[in-house]
Amino acid sequence: MSSLFSSELLRYLSLHSCVFKSPPEFKGFSRLLKLELYEVVVTADILSRLISSSPLLERLSLQNSTSIDCLEINAPNLRFLVCEIYGSSICLKNTARLAWVAICFMGIFNVEGITEAETSKLVTLFGSLPVIEFLLLEYHTIRVRLA
Repeated sequence: MSSLFSSELLRYLSLHSCVFKSPPEFKGFSRLLKLELYEVVVTADILSRLISSSPLLERLSLQNSTSIDCLEINAPNLRFLVCEIYGSSICLKNTARLAWVAICFMGIFNVEGITEAETSKLVTLFGSLPVIEFLLLEYHTIRVRLA
């Protein structure tokens, strides 16, 4: 796997059912255009660093990956984003070209316990999407009542 991290010509990366952990000296994939992670165990820090160190990234798909509290996506050329994560927020930075977005937050949440500040995170998301053509937001919730 260490040879993967030294590939400077990589343009497409699709990983399924694995653990992704980059070495400290990893500088990113300078030519990566498309990244797909399906059921991949990765920390938010490593994932955010991978995305931001791939400056040409246009398409990003994260599905059924590790539980991530807050995912930061910094990708100036990103046009297409599919994100299905067990988490509570996504922070889009430097994503002015993003046109197609589908985000699904998975997990169990107590609806009665969600604060106004937490719901406003979705409102902040819209300011980061100036050229949006397609938007799908899903927030799966399950109300938990203790007797």
